[in-house]
Amino acid sequence: MATQTRLNDSIDAYQIIEVAARGDRSLFLAIRNQVEGFYWLLESDTPFDGAPDALDGALFDAGERHYFAFEVSAPSLATLLNLTPRLDPAFVGWRWVRLVDSLGTMHRTGQTLSRPQPLSLSSLRFTRASHLTLAMDARPDGNADQFVAPEARTGTPTPPADVYTLSALLWAVIGDVDANRSLATVLAKATATDPLARPADGHALAQALKKALPRRAVGDLGDEPVAAERNPDRTVFGMLDGIIMALGPVAAFGILVAGLLLFRDRVPGLDLSRLPFFGSDSGADASSGGRPRARGTPVPLPAGPLAFGDYKVELDAPCSVRLESALTKGGAPLPNGAAVDFDVWLNGRPMSGVVVAPSSEINSSQWSLAFSAPGFCPGGGAIRVRARAGDGESELSVCEFGQPSDAVGVVSLQNLTIVGAQVDTTSFPALTAYFTAINADSAGTRLHGSFRCSLAIDGAPVNSFTLSAVDSQASPVTVALAMDVSGSMRGAPLLNAKAAAGEFVRQIGAGSAICLYSFSTTVKRLTTCTTERAVVLAALDGLIADGNTALRDVIISIAANQRQLGGRQAVIVLTDGADTASRASLSDMLAQVQQLNVPIYTIGLINPDLTPDVLRQISGRTGGGYLETPDAASLKDLYEKVRGQLATQYQVRFDSPAPDRKNGSFTFRVMDRERSIELTRDYTSAP
Repeated sequence: MATQTRLNDSIDAYQIIEVAARGDRSLFLAIRNQVEGFYWLLESDTPFDGAPDALDGALFDAGERHYFAFEVSAPSLATLLNLTPRLDPAFVGWRWVRLVDSLGTMHRTGQTLSRPQPLSLSSLRFTRASHLTLAMDARPDGNADQFVAPEARTGTPTPPADVYTLSALLWAVIGDVDANRSLATVLAKATATDPLARPADGHALAQALKKALPRRAVGDLGDEPVAAERNPDRTVFGMLDGIIMALGPVAAFGILVAGLLLFRDRVPGLDLSRLPFFGSDSGADASSGGRPRARGTPVPLPAGPLAFGDYKVELDAPCSVRLESALTKGGAPLPNGAAVDFDVWLNGRPMSGVVVAPSSEINSSQWSLAFSAPGFCPGGGAIRVRARAGDGESELSVCEFGQPSDAVGVVSLQNLTIVGAQVDTTSFPALTAYFTAINADSAGTRLHGSFRCSLAIDGAPVNSFTLSAVDSQASPVTVALAMDVSGSMRGAPLLNAKAAAGEFVRQIGAGSAICLYSFSTTVKRLTTCTTERAVVLAALDGLIADGNTALRDVIISIAANQRQLGGRQAVIVLTDGADTASRASLSDMLAQVQQLNVPIYTIGLINPDLTPDVLRQISGRTGGGYLETPDAASLKDLYEKVRGQLATQYQVRFDSPAPDRKNGSFTFRVMDRERSIELTRDYTSAP
């Protein structure tokens, strides 16, 4: 039974997180006192007559508005729709994606929703964490039949039948979708009479919904304004209502603060400090992460350092980010109601509009931070969070590697290493480092998901950096190909080497440039760096084997020429023997490539004269890799592995913490819960 509660005991106890519906009644998602989980906050122009009596909650008034608060998990969707005209597509849609996508694995194994009765709106509820779930023992309402696929009325349900039911249910929940043609198209296709015309399973439906849903993240109240249906007054929730419907985030912030200040002055005893974006904290500049997001109230805290515990990152297109993590102090969980300030940076940029809430009603040390991040999800990036509680401060750096488009991403660091860390110093003190994660077979690998990560220069942490997967079109690579044409390569070895290098040139990418060198007793630069494939292929075809090997001289020549270029680079050197003709020493050559800051990949064609230790030293010193084979016919596979490593590179951008120093040591580390991988590379900036 609902209980009547005085205004001052309630209105400042609920912090609005998100808008769920709009009309004569508006439904807000809120948290109470920042620690007691999620609540529905129902606002109405008229008093509530009878409807809330079946729910346990609190009734109170504010001016001419009437409010009813009850736990999120209390009503079914059918009950919510009896209380409100409809639910907002952005609000319910992204939760529906989670629900539908969870059925994808089951569908792919041939299973379907087991239901002796048709699903209905009474079968769906929000969990205590505001996620949607199916309650299979719920009693269907009288309109359940309209949600059953035509072919399932007399037969066994199939994945397409589940798609029909869940899509019809979503359509009923959000009402008219004509204003969103993309969403209307998806739902119309998903409820087609012909099962073959529908998405094949829950995962396919989830992907279609992600592309069609309104672009608003959890907690971002201004991205998808809804047309106003009434004139808001100056109560707190009326002011929020009008702002969300009519204005964008920037204007909304200014008007909201002004309105709340006015309202505070008119109601002197009212504490509004817990409402979003309102309090006594002063603003902060970009270096501090923007305005701190403070939650909780001062309570005694354990002694000792503050520390982040386990964490989880969830991405929802088009892109919202939710990061959940635990906090401890002195090894003990934070007490219930502890005050915590959060700052969030995304790829080095301070984030505003971050919604902070407890992520667990049982464990008060668990926190959830949600924010909108357009453009972040496809390629991922670096997330940095700073928390302050009492005298403790801690930071968490997470590299989110996004969703690989080719579906080959791995979620574990087992058997992985990092290679190829070129450090581009062209714009010093702004630096860009390129690296690749490779598996035990030296194949370039895309990471999938989030990992703790850190960056350091000369051992000093660099907190602000960006991470992204390299776009081969936007950031083409310049590759220097060095071919051994000494006498020992005569015949089949050179023919196979030319075929393998030629295939590499054809596959490397249209925007990438190739610089071709040959070396024997003399070093020749056969082409300048060109994107003209025909020029490079013709030069390759004309190679003739003769003379001795001048490995060190060709690498020094390449270093002198490539040092004038900026951007992403790599050097690939093929040889089958020991250096017998170079004038330069090994130490001289290594000093030259150190200043080049470019990885050198060495390929050894094994024979008795080959010196693999020297090739390993060259590639290891420069951040490249060494590959070898005794069979010249297998060279094509080795060149393909190098191409794959270049195609799966990531880039890290950062500013040197010591701009007056020309040399440095770059260390990048990626960690999961069981292991870590890292790469350290010395670099020298341009003179």
